[in-house]
Amino acid sequence: MSTFSFWKKLNKMTEITHQRPKLQSIYDALFSFESKNRKAPYPIHKGVSIEGKRLLDWLAPQLNITASTRILDAGCGTGNTLFQLHEKHGSTGVGLSISSKEITFANQYAEANELQNQLQFFQRDFTHSIDDLGKFDLIVAIESLKHCEDPIRVVFKLQDLLNPNGQLMIVDDFIVDEGAKKDIQKHKEAWDAPGFVASKALESHLLRSSISFQKKDLTSYVPLKSKQHLKVLLTALRFAKVFALGSQRMARNFKTYNGALLLEYLYLLNSVKYCSYLIERS
Repeated sequence: MSTFSFWKKLNKMTEITHQRPKLQSIYDALFSFESKNRKAPYPIHKGVSIEGKRLLDWLAPQLNITASTRILDAGCGTGNTLFQLHEKHGSTGVGLSISSKEITFANQYAEANELQNQLQFFQRDFTHSIDDLGKFDLIVAIESLKHCEDPIRVVFKLQDLLNPNGQLMIVDDFIVDEGAKKDIQKHKEAWDAPGFVASKALESHLLRSSISFQKKDLTSYVPLKSKQHLKVLLTALRFAKVFALGSQRMARNFKTYNGALLLEYLYLLNSVKYCSYLIERS
């Protein structure tokens, strides 16, 4: 049995038991759209540039990463974060994604670069039981918390998987103004994002539990189209959906793209902020 076949078999043994077909289809579709002509892992999240640095390059200096650091990437996409951190620091880790296409891509890249003993990737829903994966020194959740049905519970769950002095880094979209309720709900539905919640709600739960955190507002770095451009695209999509009625797949893709545009629109309305939260376990 080849090494890749071994990890494929292990992945099958630990695959997701709580099915979320809608969310899987969203990220499978994003992968199919974004992975064309790509041979190396790439970030699924926003193309944010902070102070001239890519998001991960900006985050890394805030994290305690060495060759002995074991990392969990909750919502790993194509594995880019784990591969980049391993290349720079020699760290090891586990990546979880609900997309079978992303996980297959990540495991194939790991095998091609003989990294399958250092980095493993599984198709699993990290919001449910993952205690069998052991403890971690660092857990990152970049733009994945919003897909959790109960994000507050998941934050506490992830914190419990940290070793002493471990770190949990969350980066995501958070609601700051409920004024655009209709568009907020449409985005939640299109992106299967029940955990798209107010930042104050997360902070309130953390403070009540005496959990300290460092918050940084990264909203000003989020690349956005102009309001007029977004309105034109959203209008065009409404007409385009008429031609997609005969194809469930096309309709799903239109809805996913519409949800992405709505999120940008919410940023322009100042209803949403992009924030990082660093939580350290004592």
